[in-house]
Amino acid sequence: MEPVIIAEGDLEPRSIGSYTMRIYKGRSAKFPTDEFITGVVRPRNGTIDAVRFADVDGDNRPDLIVVMRSAGSGGYLTAEAFRYHDRSLELIGSVAGLYKTTDVIQVLREKLKASTGVKGH
Repeated sequence: MEPVIIAEGDLEPRSIGSYTMRIYKGRSAKFPTDEFITGVVRPRNGTIDAVRFADVDGDNRPDLIVVMRSAGSGGYLTAEAFRYHDRSLELIGSVAGLYKTTDVIQVLREKLKASTGVKGH
């Protein structure tokens, strides 16, 4: 997989703002971010907690999952899933307001399965 950079917005508060996801070609180990391929800018409510790779849409390819944790006392989670294919990123699903110990990957899988009507994987 190509190098992926996730960053919270410059000069924004840690608790709210935006984040970017950028994908690079990664041909050179010395300069892996020399050749930009694609990226997105998304709103953010909280801080970036994790970036995960998991197949949430059932196509047997890993999707990129960005997990955010709210700054409030509940530490609620939001997760956004992206498909990377043919040099482009597509938001395929998101979940929000989840309890801090929730398995966001499983919740995304269930949501995407329900939205497409697919039974099983």
